Amino acid sequence: TTESLKSDFSYSSVPKLAELAYLRASIENTTEAPFLSGNANVFFGSNFVGTTYLNTVIPTEKFDVSLGIDDGIRIKRQQIRDYNAEKGLFNKSVKKTFEYKITIESFKRTEDTILVVDEFPQSQDERIKVESVLPEFPKEKWSAPHPNGIVEKTGGGLVQWRLRIKPKEKIELRIRYTVEYPRDVRIDGL
Repeated sequence: TTESLKSDFSYSSVPKLAELAYLRASIENTTEAPFLSGNANVFFGSNFVGTTYLNTVIPTEKFDVSLGIDDGIRIKRQQIRDYNAEKGLFNKSVKKTFEYKITIESFKRTEDTILVVDEFPQSQDERIKVESVLPEFPKEKWSAPHPNGIVEKTGGGLVQWRLRIKPKEKIELRIRYTVEYPRDVRIDGL
């Protein structure tokens, strides 16, 4: 059988890993029959997108389908600050500040939702201190308003922006953090 189902579309991106916007559809099974588990062909409009594997989906259950990369939304992440400072006369420590700018630009004709994820480094060594500076969060809160949506700080140092982007709009996000450690400690991967 062939069914046409309405979908809610959203984008997600982790620009630190890949400067791409991935389109995802959230779909509800509005038919009277379950979708049995197995391979399914996915079409977006009349265009074939690819195949996916579906678990059994009962009527009224929602499921997600990945529709691949959309070049209509461009994302760029660039380092704009890398600053070193030394503290103390006798027990010298190094304090490095890092700042990144994430630019999201829509070339689409529709307003869309996008989830952008980045992270602060996490220290496993008590001698190394990491402090998040931007985005700012109110004390004891893990979320804050953003002009285009909301920004949340989750476990493991992750930061998520849940945004609405208008047609032809460009949004800039910033993430800044400092890392302080003893001068004799070597740190890689910042």
